[in-house]
Amino acid sequence: MNDEATSRHRLCYCITGTTEVGALLVGSVRVPLRTAMSHHMEPTDICLRKVTEAAQVTDSTIIAKVADALDELEAAYTHPSDRIIALERVFSEFGRRRPSVHRTPTARLIRVSIERRQIRCTRSRA
Repeated sequence: MNDEATSRHRLCYCITGTTEVGALLVGSVRVPLRTAMSHHMEPTDICLRKVTEAAQVTDSTIIAKVADALDELEAAYTHPSDRIIALERVFSEFGRRRPSVHRTPTARLIRVSIERRQIRCTRSRA
């Protein structure tokens, strides 16, 4: 095992208690090791990246990919109000970064998914 792999194993063990090299957990969000080692990403940035990648998919797996990304985002926040704000940030940033897809079925899927989750978070606050 080379020095880089050894240091990755040590880093994974120190942070997660396991020697899994592929990814580590930051909070409850699974982050690829290269990303975690280069800099810390906010859960909203991770979710936005995954949603943007999912938007490029042209088959039915987009629904599951968007749902998984939003599940991870919600799991990163303990308070419903924080979840609502994070969900809104993801949708706003997605629309800002990709204005050409704002009226596509993909953008509608993402908007509706986020709105439903925000409503659910609002109800759980009450």
